[in-house]
Amino acid sequence: MPELHPGLVILFGSGETSPNGGRIFESVARRLAGHLRAVILETPAGFELNSAQVAGRIANFLRQRLQNYQPEITIIPARKRNTSFSPDDSELIRPLLQSNLIFLGPGSPTYAVRQLYESRAWHTLVARHRQGATIVMASAATIACTEHSQANESHQAL
Repeated sequence: MPELHPGLVILFGSGETSPNGGRIFESVARRLAGHLRAVILETPAGFELNSAQVAGRIANFLRQRLQNYQPEITIIPARKRNTSFSPDDSELIRPLLQSNLIFLGPGSPTYAVRQLYESRAWHTLVARHRQGATIVMASAATIACTEHSQANESHQAL
């Protein structure tokens, strides 16, 4: 059995679609083995009416900036638990299983934690990272993964 190595974790406070952010994504793309298969999880912005547009802008940025790598980019609208866009829906999150770059970004840190904590999407993301996928978090997602994120009474972070 081949030895597995966790992937990179890239944290942006903001600026993920800036020229400097683009250079970081290019650096990541160069390091990935095989074809670039990126997934964008909408979850942190899932409460917003325009969450699809937020994720779409990031996808368009990555398609343009990483065009030399011919990226396959999938947006997963895992917006809210107990809906048809649930982060616990195994069919909806299936693209995570083949991804080698996973992005979570703008929105609300507390909303992200409430929707992703102990979810199938989160457990799959963690498993993919342990298998070598790079995780990129920006803005709200970066805050959501800190120990001090306060999403509920138990003060759990992702």
